[in-house]
Amino acid sequence: MIRAAGALAAGLALAVACAPRGHLTSPETEHRATTYYARLAATASGDVRARLSGLLAVAPDGRLRLEIPGPGASVRLILVANEADLTLTLGAEALHYAGPPQDPLLGSLFGIPLPAAAAVSLVTKGKGDLPGRCESRARRYRRIPGGGKAPSRITIRCDASRLALRLSGFQEILPEARHTTFLSLAPPPGYRTVGREEILRALAGLAEPASE
Repeated sequence: MIRAAGALAAGLALAVACAPRGHLTSPETEHRATTYYARLAATASGDVRARLSGLLAVAPDGRLRLEIPGPGASVRLILVANEADLTLTLGAEALHYAGPPQDPLLGSLFGIPLPAAAAVSLVTKGKGDLPGRCESRARRYRRIPGGGKAPSRITIRCDASRLALRLSGFQEILPEARHTTFLSLAPPPGYRTVGREEILRALAGLAEPASE
């Protein structure tokens, strides 16, 4: 079971409202006026076989927050991104990284050159600007809080590599359950800002090997 860890979990513990569910055939994304979260499961196959699970929060303006839980009630990783900026923090190491939205930072763990900006667009709109050798498919659109809809299944293929994203349990995060730093791009107090090579070394082993 995926744990709702750290700040996001603390907020969700205050109040959540269940979103109505149902299969939708239209890929159109409607306007939504609320922040919601969903459970995320990612599985890679091909050159890299790995899996990762966490919690994903999405704001009406397209900002995105990903949390990967650590041991106990800790948070291993927090990524905040939009189509213009990307930040990533590692809790145990107290490290902070800020990069361009074209940075395929987490995608590199799965052998997929997935830029952060494209990931945000895929989750919120069902389509994104991928490298030329890659293609994506979004399906099984679900109603989400605020009256919009979003894909619950996203598949990305790049040559022999494949990344499958599964989103489930869409729920609203009420305003009183959020704090001012919920979607902040600023480094947390006491964290050390590092470059891309160091953050990639620290990320090694984050994704679990997937079974054959």
